[in-house]
Amino acid sequence: MPSDRDLRVNQRMIVEVLAGSSAGRYKSHFVEETAEGLIIAAPIVRGVALTPPQGTLLKVDYTGDAAAYAFESELVRLQSRAVALWVIAKPDTIQRMQRRTHVRLEVSLPVLYTILARPDDPSPELSAQKNLSVYRGRTNDLSGGGSMLVIDQKLDSGTLVDLEIQLRPTETINLMGEIVRIIRTEEKGNYTEYWTGVKFLDVNEREMDMVITFIFEEQRRLRRRGLI
Repeated sequence: MPSDRDLRVNQRMIVEVLAGSSAGRYKSHFVEETAEGLIIAAPIVRGVALTPPQGTLLKVDYTGDAAAYAFESELVRLQSRAVALWVIAKPDTIQRMQRRTHVRLEVSLPVLYTILARPDDPSPELSAQKNLSVYRGRTNDLSGGGSMLVIDQKLDSGTLVDLEIQLRPTETINLMGEIVRIIRTEEKGNYTEYWTGVKFLDVNEREMDMVITFIFEEQRRLRRRGLI
């Protein structure tokens, strides 16, 4: 019987190239295992498959039904079929990741947020007493440690926000977060979308369990439908 850490065909993964001109984190998925190694889809950047040199060191992250896993590997060779593929070395060990905040799900959820304090606020301790406006946005992804928000205003790093994320039609969660960076902007007709990274602050055990339970349940649902 397969274990939770076993790779499944089409299982999504994040491949991190650890050095060289292609260094970075990229989306990929598992294709098959052969005697030579593990076959994965070559990451695509701007429509072109990455072609790092043989021997490039890699780190691979993926999630099972119950936990997140990671292993180190290296690129054995490039392989061409109908799509570009990588052959990577089979790992000696696969590590179960202890920090559940690493488990990240791509999901669009409604978000209401208020700005509690800005980095240049002369009296941040008074922000909670002000008449706070409520803004709408959505998530692009979610983990126990933070989220990528898609919003229509630019927020500086260090801004504190109160978030209400609707996990399900009848379930919401309230969290405090700190804006850590703007990933990119996209022009949408007469307005701009800001893809904004937020780090959750002071998450208690109950809130963490709500987020992680939602993520794993969604992953199981998508896997049953063959979408991951």
